[in-house]
Amino acid sequence: MSTPTKERASFASRLRLYLDERFPIGPYALLVFAFTLSAYALAPALNQTSGPLRLDWTALAGFLTVLLVFFHLRIFDEFKDLETDLKFHPERPIPRGLVTLSEMRALGLVVISLEVVLNLLLGWKIFLFYLAVLLYSLVMFKEFFIGRWLRRNLFIYALTHTPIMFLIGLYAHAVYVVQHQLTIVSSIGFYLGVCFLTGLLFEIARKVRAPEDERQGVETYSKYFGTKRVAIVLILLLLLSTLSAWGVGWAGKFSIYYYALTTLAFIVASIGVWSFRRMPSSENAKRIGLYTSVYTLALYGFIIFECVLGRGIVFGF
Repeated sequence: MSTPTKERASFASRLRLYLDERFPIGPYALLVFAFTLSAYALAPALNQTSGPLRLDWTALAGFLTVLLVFFHLRIFDEFKDLETDLKFHPERPIPRGLVTLSEMRALGLVVISLEVVLNLLLGWKIFLFYLAVLLYSLVMFKEFFIGRWLRRNLFIYALTHTPIMFLIGLYAHAVYVVQHQLTIVSSIGFYLGVCFLTGLLFEIARKVRAPEDERQGVETYSKYFGTKRVAIVLILLLLLSTLSAWGVGWAGKFSIYYYALTTLAFIVASIGVWSFRRMPSSENAKRIGLYTSVYTLALYGFIIFECVLGRGIVFGF
């Protein structure tokens, strides 16, 4: 009886280390919380209904689903990036033997099974929205069956993969809409634009390196676009996502303070990105990820604040 216990404890310990390195729960949970709550909060605002934002067990199930989806995408990436990791990133969990592919495969099946169960409990309407997310993630896992070509065209790779953010945002919004018998209105497109553009922003920002940190065989967007041009691309994405956020404000009849705060977030993040263009150092490259992450959280946070302000929140589990 003691041997299985030791094995379980050993895997639990290794999994905890894996999560710390590749999927830190705290930051991801914070991002998912802001992401899902903003999607929920927009439902009554865009439907022009009165009364507080009502959060119940379905909202919790939606939050857990989105968190698990991000985790299963992380697991998928371990398989997709294995060849590159073995050659150029021996310090990562699988190449160094912290976890095995078979363990990751089993964990992925468990995670997706939990997602399926949660969404079956939510009913068939919500399950269909979840199914769209799951199927797209599986096609992403297969790299749309043109993986070799996509990997030679890094930006197109990102453009084909980022729509998952659009689908996840629509799923989260649908969780609240279906539960409270509201309507998915066309103006939700502005919010889905924010989801897509900030997702693309994050994808590019995390693969920006200073010239001295570039490595042969490791593809980055700073190598793909060039050190100076990648900063322009990031600022353009910041501008487009801010304009989409303004569209959300217009549809939701938000206050002038919302526009002022989103504009301020754009300015601060752009200054941070521009500093990399002026001085492409390792330190400034790392800061790009921080600036864009805080900017993304800020956009979702401002949406939540505007939707909840004056309405309040009611919890009913």
